[in-house]
Amino acid sequence: MSEALNRVIEEQQKRIDDLLVSNKNLIDRAENIFKKNDELFESVARLIDFRIKTDGWTDKEREHYGSLKHEVRMQMVEAGYCVHCYNWMNFCECDE
Repeated sequence: MSEALNRVIEEQQKRIDDLLVSNKNLIDRAENIFKKNDELFESVARLIDFRIKTDGWTDKEREHYGSLKHEVRMQMVEAGYCVHCYNWMNFCECDE
């Protein structure tokens, strides 16, 4: 009976160890994705804040560009990114 109990304990410990490894892998992947998203969002925020010379653009082109820029900014804010200090809202350095 103790041999069977030891086998069950070993199987359960193996399963626990496998779950811990799997959980660590998920955490590592999530951290990597967050880092990449952070870099992407900052790049996009800086890009949409860059002053592009619109001389020679038609009013329609200028309006379309402004609309696209506004849409991207709103999507970033909805995702939790501050487009003023270029940080996620939980790390926001703004007084707003």
